[in-house]
Amino acid sequence: MKSIRFGVVASQATSGADWAARAQRAEALGYDSFLVPDRLQQTISPLPALGFAAAVTRKIHLGTYVLASGLNNPVVLSRQCLALDALSGGRFEVGLGTGVSPEEFELAGVGFGTPAQRLEALTRTLAVLKADNPQLRVLVAGRGRSTLAFAAREADTVGLAAAPNASLEEVKVIADWVRELAAGRDEELEINLNLLAAGQGPDPRWLQRIGLDLDELRRRGSPFILTGSPIDMRDQLLERREVLGATYFTVNDGFLEELAPVLGLLAEALPQPIH
Repeated sequence: MKSIRFGVVASQATSGADWAARAQRAEALGYDSFLVPDRLQQTISPLPALGFAAAVTRKIHLGTYVLASGLNNPVVLSRQCLALDALSGGRFEVGLGTGVSPEEFELAGVGFGTPAQRLEALTRTLAVLKADNPQLRVLVAGRGRSTLAFAAREADTVGLAAAPNASLEEVKVIADWVRELAAGRDEELEINLNLLAAGQGPDPRWLQRIGLDLDELRRRGSPFILTGSPIDMRDQLLERREVLGATYFTVNDGFLEELAPVLGLLAEALPQPIH
């Protein structure tokens, strides 16, 4: 089984110096990727921000987490991705999705469309990106079965965007189904989980702001949180690796320091990640 990779998802910065420091800190702590989400009113614009991060880092991979395909012209986006990949020395990874917010599509003056139309936009986008840069590493994230089925067939990494209060066993059903669909390439397929919280005592107010209760997540055995000591968190990740086949974990940069000791503990026992 593959090694475990870790990514940091950062969405805001007060200045260029602040943004550079975030990317450099993630690199210094040993994270494998520095990622930027794409929400029109809530985050820094991902592609310019990643270009800036590329200029102030040397090894860490850079990526989107994730772009709404329907809000991006595939040809223009492919040109931008080619530039980022070249300027970063081949460190760019693109994350794609179908989009989750009708309000953002309306703000952009684009019709949200049906699920089938949004999947068609994702399919078209990935085809253009892969035609222009066959070596580009692609993550596709989604919760719907049609999107996950597409990801299992076409993406390098599948982001399991299951309900955040789902139990480990409930997510296992989805992960097993994805790997079954990827038969023939399941050994090379990477499964990603985005962690909502990590640390000895994550602040429950952070989860309350997004409508979740920390105690309930613990009771349900949610695979989307890590709690306890670094050793406890290491063991939880190894369990998720074993049960779900998940080998790529991403976390909000607010938990970057709390998760960092776990990287070293896992590096002692597992082979080095292959990008």
